Amino acid sequence: MALPLRMGERTFGALDVQSTQEDCFCRGRCATLSALADQITNRHRKTRACSSKPALALQEAEEAQRNYLRQEWGQLLPTLQSTSHEYHTSGVPSLGDAPLPEIEQAIQKGDVVALTSASQAEARSALAVPIKLRDQLIGVIDCMRQMPNANGRLNDVALVTAVAEQAAWPGKCALV
Repeated sequence: MALPLRMGERTFGALDVQSTQEDCFCRGRCATLSALADQITNRHRKTRACSSKPALALQEAEEAQRNYLRQEWGQLLPTLQSTSHEYHTSGVPSLGDAPLPEIEQAIQKGDVVALTSASQAEARSALAVPIKLRDQLIGVIDCMRQMPNANGRLNDVALVTAVAEQAAWPGKCALV
């Protein structure tokens, strides 16, 4: 005997009962097995409802967190005199507001970008590491090295990534 397990119009399974005896499924047993199929369906419905509640609550909490971070950064940014800082060794010219492709790529990808310029006129290596706070991009650390030839490359991805992780949490570290 096979009884469908249904929720509304959707069948999600079957209760299959077998016997070695002929004609053993009398009316009384059929009613009992039908009640059992209904209980299985109800338990399945309750389990699905309970299992979706934590996921929904987590989604709502994450969305609330994203909104809070956007709001707080929106209030903080106008109060800052500068949202960037440039450090360079003596004799190296300032970049000022020059567009830097590695920063744009890091923002778009949300991941580390390492570039090496092939041009002899501008031989440099660059490493852009996103600063994320709870998976929200809040900034980018960009490191560059001017090179006499294009063979050099920044190999400090782990170090810069660790600094970016620390920089994302106010109060956890101080950048001087």
